[in-house]
Amino acid sequence: MNNNLRRMTNKILDALFPFGVTCLMCGKEIVGKAHNGLCKDCANELSADVNSRANYKYAEIYYACDYKNKARAMVLGAKDGDRPELTRVMALYIAETYIRNNIECDVIAYVPCSKKNLRKRGFDHMKKCAYFLSDEIGLPVINGLKRTGKDKDQTEVAHEERYMNVMGKFIYEGESLRGKRVLLIDDVVTSGATLTSCLAALSEANPLKTVCITFAKAVSAYEISGS
Repeated sequence: MNNNLRRMTNKILDALFPFGVTCLMCGKEIVGKAHNGLCKDCANELSADVNSRANYKYAEIYYACDYKNKARAMVLGAKDGDRPELTRVMALYIAETYIRNNIECDVIAYVPCSKKNLRKRGFDHMKKCAYFLSDEIGLPVINGLKRTGKDKDQTEVAHEERYMNVMGKFIYEGESLRGKRVLLIDDVVTSGATLTSCLAALSEANPLKTVCITFAKAVSAYEISGS
């Protein structure tokens, strides 16, 4: 996204949704100090787990909160509720997770939405989130990850079929990542299949390492401990 256009878009969002004045989740006036644009009650529901790291079949993934209640409402609002301002809140929580875990990366990559959802929504919510995150932690965004083919939405696929649904469905067509540390972000991790497929695509560009952070993690039944 053009930097000037992005700054203009952010100013429009700030005018429509004053940051830190009213809660971006419940709409109530914020009394005292806001936390990532939320009131105290909403922020408490999104309080980060100090052990916000999960081991999946092929990847280790950090996350900011559990996918329930306010976190679920935020993700759904950002994606399909025409509330792009919520991607800023998600980015701030991802930034906190990044800093709290002493992660050091050089560039930010994001899981892109499908062409179908891009047409439907008119924007890619994780791309917006990535640029808000870039503003917060000072890393550039790379846009080389792309979806290929017609995979089903992961929410429509049984847990045991999710790896097969997305394997090979992502490619990377961007700059060389040789010697670079990549921060890969997404909204929610469930089985870890989508992030694993993206990791495989990014590996073709020879990054030094890739670290995954998501805004939320779905129910713990999907976590594969000790693998």
